[in-house]
Amino acid sequence: MKYIFWLLIGLYIPFLTAQDESSSDSDLYVHNYAPYYWSGTTEIGLNVTPLVSKLVPFNLGSANAGLVALTYRKYYTERALRMDFGFNLSDRASVQNNLFLYLSLGTERRRPLGKKWHYTSSWDLLITAENENDTGILAAGKGYGIEYHFTDRIFLGTYANWYIGLNFEEGLEFKMNPPAAIFFNVRLF
Repeated sequence: MKYIFWLLIGLYIPFLTAQDESSSDSDLYVHNYAPYYWSGTTEIGLNVTPLVSKLVPFNLGSANAGLVALTYRKYYTERALRMDFGFNLSDRASVQNNLFLYLSLGTERRRPLGKKWHYTSSWDLLITAENENDTGILAAGKGYGIEYHFTDRIFLGTYANWYIGLNFEEGLEFKMNPPAAIFFNVRLF
């Protein structure tokens, strides 16, 4: 008899902890997701600006998507290890200062701004190389980004950064890069 009693109590407890039907969407979001639900995940992003500019022409000109083609993030608790990588195989001289290699490593932190919007900030060490005079830049920088999460696994983001570093030909260099690229990101759980 006591086993039946405990069985009934065990079946009744989920009904006691279930959320009320009259609660709002924001309450359900806070209740169902931890504030940092992306902790312990890996994210891969691809620069889709050239594709988007072919489908939706921005000012009917060519869009400068920057040199970063792939992003990789491995989130731990609140912070991530991040890597950005890009290269240019084109011979066109008009491509962003003749850069042909971009590699950055750093840390990132993401903060929710609401249900779907998130803000990111990062610190990076980066190295770039140029075609023409075999020179490059070794720099440290700060990055900022805005992301829109369609689902827990798929989101779009755009990122800006500034850096200060050593240009091997010209000395000290400071540069700001506006958010000119759109990244399609996938979260792998």
